[in-house]
Amino acid sequence: MRTFILSGITHSVSLAAEAFWNIGNDWEVGASAGPAIYFGLWRSTYIANENGVFGPAGSTGQVLPRIVPHQGAVAGLSVSKGAFSLGYSYLYAPPHFAGTGNGVPRGINGAHMLYLGYRW
Repeated sequence: MRTFILSGITHSVSLAAEAFWNIGNDWEVGASAGPAIYFGLWRSTYIANENGVFGPAGSTGQVLPRIVPHQGAVAGLSVSKGAFSLGYSYLYAPPHFAGTGNGVPRGINGAHMLYLGYRW
């Protein structure tokens, strides 16, 4: 048995279509969705919980995967008043074992993004 401690970041590029609806008094709501390409930069440190194939109890090791792009999706909602907008997007980034060579997936399934915008 091993305990895993995972840390890292995810980068993505998406191409989303966005529709807006004017609800009056200069207010708009919007929805967006589209495909995304993402890759994760992460590190997994493991600690052996018992003596065995992973070493004596308490020993540690690291797993660093190759950087491999994967397909995901992005979807979001926004609200705006005049030139200001507030939005939320979610990047769906399912874990993949490809590129690790050892059966250890990334430690995330997606990313939440909150943003504030201004149009001029």
